[in-house]
Amino acid sequence: CVLGVFLLTCPLLIGHIATAMLPLLNEQFKQKYTNLCFYRYYETPSYKMKEAVDQLLAEGADLAMPISASLVVTAAWPVMKCRYGCPNYGHNRCCPPYSPAWEEMRAILGNYTTAILFRTHSITAGTPLAVSVAAGLFRRGYYKVLPFGTGPCRLCAQCTPDSCPRPWETAPSMEACGADVFATVRNAGVEVSSYAPEGSVPDCFGLILVE
Repeated sequence: CVLGVFLLTCPLLIGHIATAMLPLLNEQFKQKYTNLCFYRYYETPSYKMKEAVDQLLAEGADLAMPISASLVVTAAWPVMKCRYGCPNYGHNRCCPPYSPAWEEMRAILGNYTTAILFRTHSITAGTPLAVSVAAGLFRRGYYKVLPFGTGPCRLCAQCTPDSCPRPWETAPSMEACGADVFATVRNAGVEVSSYAPEGSVPDCFGLILVE
């Protein structure tokens, strides 16, 4: 038991001793030690996540926040809104029935613990933003990162769902994959209304799964 406590506390004691000795060390060694500390901070998941949130806010989102992936709600009903309410149904690679079904989305969510929820006020802005930020996270080591944008894909004048020429530049929306966006956003503590008065700016939410 005593040995276990010693093994747990020993690294902490060494760290405190090294920090206390820092003023006594020569300038060259102090710089190397300081650089190492900063390097380790920049490589931490919390810093990388902050970089992604900052990028979202800098490039058009007015809200961006890390959330637990368990807050994302999936259900069977959203596809009905697409099938009987949207002309893009069956004509867009990022819309049903080409996008993942809600059962598949639920299975996908089971592979993640963290997500970034963000909001824009343009239905065309969310997807390129999500794709761009996800690409940056991938380069920083989050190889499982998956973006979900806002609205249907608008890269081409005429979509050819079965032979998309630019699949790496787009992503489906949350609702296209059976996510209940309203419930998800409210789970994250953000107020959202299903009614937008005429002339008001709409709330458009995107998501980036990160692991």
